[in-house]
Amino acid sequence: MIRPMTTNDVPRVAEIHVFGWRSTARGAVSDDFLFNQLLVANNTDFLVKALESQDTDCFVYDDGIIKGYLMLGECPNSTETLMLKAVYVDPLLQGGGVGTALLNFFDETAKKRGYKNARLLVIEGNATARAFYEKKGYILDGIRNYLKKMDTYDVGYTRQVNHEN
Repeated sequence: MIRPMTTNDVPRVAEIHVFGWRSTARGAVSDDFLFNQLLVANNTDFLVKALESQDTDCFVYDDGIIKGYLMLGECPNSTETLMLKAVYVDPLLQGGGVGTALLNFFDETAKKRGYKNARLLVIEGNATARAFYEKKGYILDGIRNYLKKMDTYDVGYTRQVNHEN
């Protein structure tokens, strides 16, 4: 069900990304950003570049319909930490276990690759996502970045990766 993303997946993933942002970040990020700057057409270029990047691995949750995706790569300034660069589930398909499957895949990938930690960033005002990550064992790690383009902050969450069998 979770497989590497291909260029054929880009239009659907761009759609998930934009509508995911709009449904989860509304109120935490300006409507100008969400509806005038964050557009599906602009997102396709970003996703193609991510697919071509040596620093990012991209995957989709596909059970006949692409329902979500994730992007991961080594955390800047920490060779011991795998970074979740993006994870989104189509807002109309949330609640069916897709997000949990993607996050479990991320954790297992970190473990298989020998990382000690798994980290992600989330918009500070996105209470739903923050509750989801906390439920999955992620803990606030003190990282807080101002995102000028969106006039908001994101915060970091980390969890240790269990290397026991």
